[in-house]
Amino acid sequence: MAPHRSKDPVPVLGPPALGKQKILDLLKFRPIDFAEIQKSLRENAEEAAKVKNGENKVEFSGRSLLGTLSRDAGIIKDGMRVSSAIAERSDGDFVYLLVSNFALSSTTVEEVRMHFPKGARVKIKHPRALCTAKGRVIIEIHNPMYIDFLGIEVPDGLTVEKIWEEASAALEKKDYVRAIHLLTRCIDEEGYKNKVEALSKRCQAWLGLNCYERAFEDAKRAHVVDSTHRHTYLLKGQLFLGLQKFRAALDSFYRSGLADDDTMKRCARLIEQRDTGNYELREFILGKSKAPEVGDYLGPVRMGMAADEEKGRGLFATEEIKAGQLLLVWNAAAVAPREDLPAKLMRKCLTSRKSLFQFLGLDSELAMEMGLFKPTNVLIHDQQQDYIWFDAVPAIAKLCSSYAFQIEDKPESPMGLWTLPALINHSCVPNVSQQMVGTALFVRAARNIRAEEELTLPYMDVKKPLDERMYWTDSRWGFTCKCLRCRVEARLHAQRPEFPCFHARMREAAKRKDRAEALEELRRIAVEVEDQIATLASPVERDWVRTSYYLAYRAGLLERSSDSPAKLSSRVSAYQMMAALHATCPGYGIVREMVALAKSALPSPGMEAISEKSRLLIEKEFLCVLGEQKREFLDVFVDELLKGADFDILRT
Repeated sequence: MAPHRSKDPVPVLGPPALGKQKILDLLKFRPIDFAEIQKSLRENAEEAAKVKNGENKVEFSGRSLLGTLSRDAGIIKDGMRVSSAIAERSDGDFVYLLVSNFALSSTTVEEVRMHFPKGARVKIKHPRALCTAKGRVIIEIHNPMYIDFLGIEVPDGLTVEKIWEEASAALEKKDYVRAIHLLTRCIDEEGYKNKVEALSKRCQAWLGLNCYERAFEDAKRAHVVDSTHRHTYLLKGQLFLGLQKFRAALDSFYRSGLADDDTMKRCARLIEQRDTGNYELREFILGKSKAPEVGDYLGPVRMGMAADEEKGRGLFATEEIKAGQLLLVWNAAAVAPREDLPAKLMRKCLTSRKSLFQFLGLDSELAMEMGLFKPTNVLIHDQQQDYIWFDAVPAIAKLCSSYAFQIEDKPESPMGLWTLPALINHSCVPNVSQQMVGTALFVRAARNIRAEEELTLPYMDVKKPLDERMYWTDSRWGFTCKCLRCRVEARLHAQRPEFPCFHARMREAAKRKDRAEALEELRRIAVEVEDQIATLASPVERDWVRTSYYLAYRAGLLERSSDSPAKLSSRVSAYQMMAALHATCPGYGIVREMVALAKSALPSPGMEAISEKSRLLIEKEFLCVLGEQKREFLDVFVDELLKGADFDILRT
């Protein structure tokens, strides 16, 4: 999980300090035609020639160019980032239109042709003209929002009925953009009798593009004309599902009379999840089923400013919370391979104003309104607002990629971004845990949490010495952790020079080719650490230090040798080490380590009946990971762990 502040933060634009009239003035563009563009290029050619390898390029800020996309769009530059379409000139000739943006990364030819349909009338804002060495004029655009689609050209004399037929055929072929433009012609036709059907079909096309907010507008308009239109209610149900408004979805499906029983049951299940925070995961936990569909859940959590100014914002409990209680369930805003994640985030912004504002706020210095994150809230699409903010989106999307993390701890695993959980600050003694269920992130209390206490989680493996943890927080995220554990260990390092030496010796031991020698050195380090902390008055502080040097303690307890001179088990028991891990970082991939430690204390390696107190501690750790469970399920799960089962849910 990435923090909210980076070492070199990208500036975030705040709301523009402009009045409405000023904004409207900015949105006005003076027309420009191809003749003026060519004239400017000819005048600029002499200046460009004076510069070595100079390009004859002219930018026309505040101007707008009208044209028609007269050829099928394609992809150039190895299919990576630039889509190509053709803009027609009034004299029948054409110029190339190149649209580039990382949002187009990994786009297929079919997608490009859908978004840049042949025959579309376009208005290009802020055109940038380039004249090639062969005299070909190219119009470049680096921001897709600088293209306004004004409609699809149709042959003269084509009746509205024929346009309707073409729109229906485009919708059937999933050519959604073309369908939207053609349906708009029908809707705008004065006196058109099928306006409700046209609005309903355009709503369906917006749904095909995942533009739920625009689909919502058309559904509302259709029901203003005919409040009983059943197909629109069916579409409303689908868009409300996409917006996670499950009660509204169920009501719309019911009113339509067209939804099947499975869809109705699906809505009812999602409503129960959100109302109760009760998610049925037992089959998934045991690896017997795929991850179930889950809706977002927002528990007793608020956003606020952390006491430590360097942390900035954070999430806080609004009431007393018991260990294991569910706090958040959050579906990923985007999931993709690392190189494609920025494109996915960008596309999310293009289709959802709510996502756009969430992304814009991620690096803000101020706490945002929680209403922006409530799953049931909808932001109506606002083209004017999109235009004002869109220039900030590429920077924000790149910044968002630093908040992302891999779904699994595997090199090939895709990455995801979870907006609200991304605001949880770091601590080396976290009080919440996080588990992945499919692409949904479950956040639970890992300890009892007081009302108004800040929620914290670890950004990396905190079973590491202080120096290594400080290195990672500084180099990767640009901050110094000031949690109580780090302050205690920093004091020990200042008072006892042996501690920094322990870390250096651990690194040297890891480099040794002789495994037996490396393990013996680690055992000696663990014994010496235990001697150093024997004088600490606080048991909790001793647990923190043991966890910091867990690699050494592990060698002494799990890989001990009968002839080893370093007898760690006479100083600290396996159960004490289990308790230290649970006290320091509950809920973070330590269940398997705790099981291994518990089994290491058995007289015979083949035995499975660990001590009662060890089993209770494992069950307590399990509570932090997955919450309260029925006794029979808990027994089965722990027994399977003791037999060596490996469950994906425990791979945090």
